[in-house]
Amino acid sequence: MIAFYGTSMSTGLHWSNRTGIFTDQLLSNEEHPWKKPETLIERLIRNHYPGYGIIYDPCAGRGTVHTVCKGLKIPSYCVERNR
Repeated sequence: MIAFYGTSMSTGLHWSNRTGIFTDQLLSNEEHPWKKPETLIERLIRNHYPGYGIIYDPCAGRGTVHTVCKGLKIPSYCVERNR
């Protein structure tokens, strides 16, 4: 499940780019059983990040959200209970 909290959306996108259906896929998934494609995470962040604040990922897994945020220069805080 991917959840976004807040009342505003990023303002630079046309409404048609804000769909709830994404078809990004991983070609291989050997790192983590629930790894998400970086392209999917990037699109969700670009669609919903208001340009301020910190992105919080309470189930970081292999750190995909943190990796994408680092590339976009957006502050993030990720937590994973397993090493």
